[in-house]
Amino acid sequence: MFRKITSLMLLAAAAFSAAAQDTDMGLASNERVIGYTVTNQIDVKEGGFGTVGTYPLGAYMMASELKPYVGCRIVGLRVAVGMDLGRSNTFLYSVEGDQMVLVHEQRQRLYEGWNRIDFNGSNYVIEEGKDLFFGYEYTETDEMVAADQGGIAATGYDTSGATMLFLNNQLNTLSGIGMLCVQLIIDVTNMNPYDIAYGFFDTGFRYKKEGEEIKVMAELRNVGRDNISNLRMGWQYDDLTPQYVDLTSGIPSGGKYTWEEVLTPPAGLGLGSHTLKIFPMQADGTEIPGSDINTRTESIAIYENTVPRDKVLFEVYTDTSNPSTINLNNIINRMGDADGTAIVAFHHMPGTPLATTESQTLFERYAYATPVFTIDRAYFPGENYIAYSASDFIGLLPDDLIIAMLKEMTAQDIYSPCFASLAVTGKCNEDNSLLNLEVNIDAVPEAEAIFGTLAAHVMLIEDGVRSQQILTGIGGRPITNNTYEHNNVVRLNHTGVKGQPVALDGTTAKLNFSVPMDASWNPANMRAVVYLTQYFDEEIPSNLKDADIINAIALPLAGIASVDEIATDGAIDGPSTYYTIGGTQVSGDNLAPGLYIERRADGSARKILVK
Repeated sequence: MFRKITSLMLLAAAAFSAAAQDTDMGLASNERVIGYTVTNQIDVKEGGFGTVGTYPLGAYMMASELKPYVGCRIVGLRVAVGMDLGRSNTFLYSVEGDQMVLVHEQRQRLYEGWNRIDFNGSNYVIEEGKDLFFGYEYTETDEMVAADQGGIAATGYDTSGATMLFLNNQLNTLSGIGMLCVQLIIDVTNMNPYDIAYGFFDTGFRYKKEGEEIKVMAELRNVGRDNISNLRMGWQYDDLTPQYVDLTSGIPSGGKYTWEEVLTPPAGLGLGSHTLKIFPMQADGTEIPGSDINTRTESIAIYENTVPRDKVLFEVYTDTSNPSTINLNNIINRMGDADGTAIVAFHHMPGTPLATTESQTLFERYAYATPVFTIDRAYFPGENYIAYSASDFIGLLPDDLIIAMLKEMTAQDIYSPCFASLAVTGKCNEDNSLLNLEVNIDAVPEAEAIFGTLAAHVMLIEDGVRSQQILTGIGGRPITNNTYEHNNVVRLNHTGVKGQPVALDGTTAKLNFSVPMDASWNPANMRAVVYLTQYFDEEIPSNLKDADIINAIALPLAGIASVDEIATDGAIDGPSTYYTIGGTQVSGDNLAPGLYIERRADGSARKILVK
């Protein structure tokens, strides 16, 4: 049956080296295959596009996946197709940053089934820090389209990076067919006979209630030259005595083994932050030297006390030059503050009009694509990134379902362990050029043992900001809207990305901040946000997973800014919106007696007294 494939951003995480290698692959004793598929398995033989054309197809492997094989020479490809395709172009690209460099190209006749392509004269060696894209040009003819018959072979399930189309200098992930049957053949002569790398790895959330068991679930990959019959794995808390377990694993070279173990903390480990190191000790009686590939070090925080979390900090890393960000903007506008649980903040791409000085560092920390978002900058166990890509679900799921999902994620995080409470008061001076904040922190007794030094952060956020946004016009052409209304715009990161170190007096601290205000900002539409993290000396912490938000709180400026109180202003066309002095929006119909802030259609604001 014809299997038509389509372009789609996939939800699945990369699954590398899917199984043990078959023994009848025509490999020499010093050769192995690597890729998303490493067997002779073919599940789909008739994949196609249903449209005449030539399609460069391949698999994309990241440098992190290739790291165990750095220094190995690539000697060729294995490619499976569903029918005789005649002479086709095969290729290997090296990728560094946004530069794709063709390092080998070779025409080869591709017959139905598996084909071996030996790279004539190629001595490409896998290098540190470089991704690889490899595959072949698939041509779909008039006859194939008329017969409803394709020739693309694949196996397994759709996996991000495993089936990609390189067309018009763009890589597109494909779905609907599974993993493309392409493999790299490497010379493993100089590899270690035994070594281990990790696929999925999970020790649960960082924060552990005192007495809570710590369970590891990990996919162990044999990235050594030889098969492993018996494997000894070890783990060590801090600098205490290591513990070991022997596994009768039977992992062939290139294969994998799922390991689950309860790692009971030793007695007297105590409250606070600890390290948990997990490593292979030996294989078949031979010691495995430690390396950054086979050793995982996780941060574990053991606690007894918590306090209620004030708000969840929901941050979006956006790009006004990308039309697709409009969809996320609309969803976040509808989501609002997630039923009172969230503070929403949009950080804008460096080089765009609404970017702040600190945008560069924040994007380097979290934005592997745009738009992405973080919830309390917290790492979810087993994920590849701290941030979530909006393109993974926007356009693929109904908006109402996405909004419900984001609210659910935020609601879950509001109940995650919190170790310090926040209170903030403030006042603007007469011309709104300076905002003075007083912040009070009350931490649990073990906070310093968990985090060392706390860091306090202050940022200002504004709604209703008119600025540039690229839209999709007629025929898909981009058009620029220079008066698009942006909400939740981060105007200022007053304390930088590191924050201000907090010196606790016992478990409490009082801080004062004098925050400059730009004359072009509208205080009636703004809020000051104070949040706490662990303090790091470097802008991008070596263990970014520990840089999550401890707690956050927001102070609307509508009630504390010195807004002109002039009741004789001329009429302004358009509706007004009304806020209490505390910054809560209310209906303008039948206002109860009291003092309110009126935000008028032209963006100006004033105090009004209802008697």
